[in-house]
Amino acid sequence: MEFNALQNLVMQHYEGGGFVALKSLEEVKDHSNEPLLLFLLQESETATDAEELRGRLEDSIDQLQDIIDALEAHLNQQC
Repeated sequence: MEFNALQNLVMQHYEGGGFVALKSLEEVKDHSNEPLLLFLLQESETATDAEELRGRLEDSIDQLQDIIDALEAHLNQQC
């Protein structure tokens, strides 16, 4: 499976670097233990355009913030 245009963009701009030579999601999975890169590539695999990808990532960030807030509240209750 070849990368689509959004996945190529993610690969080019990912801060971890060194992954640009890889040409498929399967190759990245085999060569990378970078969960953020894998997540970004998986989300970009089915997104139809950059705006949809942006929306998905913003939703994921919101969900992560909710989890962090719940964990902080739980830890504060234990203290």
